[in-house]
Amino acid sequence: MRKKRNPSLFQSIIDTLQDVFEEKHEKPSSKISSKPSSRNKCKYWNCNRNIKPGHFLCPEHYERWQYYEIDKCPICGRYKDEEYDLCLDCRRKVNSKSKTKTPTTTNSKYSIEHSNKWRNQNKGDSQFFVYVLKLNDGKYYVGHTDNLRVRLTEHRDGKTKSTANKSFVLQYYEKLGTRKDAELREVALKILADKDERKLRKIILEFQDINRELN
Repeated sequence: MRKKRNPSLFQSIIDTLQDVFEEKHEKPSSKISSKPSSRNKCKYWNCNRNIKPGHFLCPEHYERWQYYEIDKCPICGRYKDEEYDLCLDCRRKVNSKSKTKTPTTTNSKYSIEHSNKWRNQNKGDSQFFVYVLKLNDGKYYVGHTDNLRVRLTEHRDGKTKSTANKSFVLQYYEKLGTRKDAELREVALKILADKDERKLRKIILEFQDINRELN
């Protein structure tokens, strides 16, 4: 279990120098070994540094992990900065898929709320909302809209198949400047709801704490 403690800067420097020394003084083999290397790679998403067997992060990233500054990407399982929902590689993949094709059916696991009418209706809009509902069956529903109050009444009136005949409570919302940003954020929160619900709960609780302070 990770415990918050004072930074072990001295130990981190020693580990770093030891790794550098070992890599620098490794004797080149005259033969190509058929055995796989016993050295592992750091599992931080863009760090290819060699680490000792049994370790999963290099000294630098391990210390950050101990202070809860690093957690796992819910898509690829590699480690990334805690403040971001996805590592940069997975974020690029999500962005790429969104540019090539916007999912419009419920067949897609992380489908986006979509209507062709919105494209014409919202051309001049500069404000969109991503929101999270907690349904009475314990599941989370994530969507986006240009008018949050109107959208909530549509959910209550059974206009949306996913929430029809279900009661719900609005747990979280945030404002974004474009529909594209709202779509990407919606996908990211849906991935969290499916793969890392604990992280989504943390986001919701922080949002609710801030709202209580403001009110």
